[in-house]
Amino acid sequence: MAEISSSIPDIGFHYGRTGACGVELLDLGSFRRRAGSYRNAPDRAHRILFHCLFFPACGGTHEIDFKSVAFESGDIIYVGPGQVHAWNFARAMSGSGLLISEEFMRRIAPLLPTYLLFDLRR
Repeated sequence: MAEISSSIPDIGFHYGRTGACGVELLDLGSFRRRAGSYRNAPDRAHRILFHCLFFPACGGTHEIDFKSVAFESGDIIYVGPGQVHAWNFARAMSGSGLLISEEFMRRIAPLLPTYLLFDLRR
C-alpha cells in the first residue's frame, strides 16, 4: 500500500485565479472539457490538500478514498484535505464546485455551526 500511496499526486489549492481569497467557484462542465489540459489527470487518483464541495446538476459516480460514490442531481459531495479522489468522466457533467483553501477554512471555521463542520468532515 505504501507504493500505491506514494504514487498518488498531491494537489494543492491553486491561488493563481483567486489571489489570496482562497475560494474558487468551478463550473463542472467546463472542468470536464479541460480535463486533458491538467498535468495530473483529474480522472486518475489524486490527493487534495484543500476542501471541495460539489453541487452536481446531474447523476453519476465519483471515487472517494477508493470507493465509488453514486450521486444524483442536487446532492452535495464533500472531499476534504488528504482524501484521495478521482472523477468519472464517462457521462456529461454539469453543476458547480466550490474549492476552499485550508487557510480560508481556518478563518471561517469559528463562524460556522459545530454540527456543520462535523458533517463536512465525515
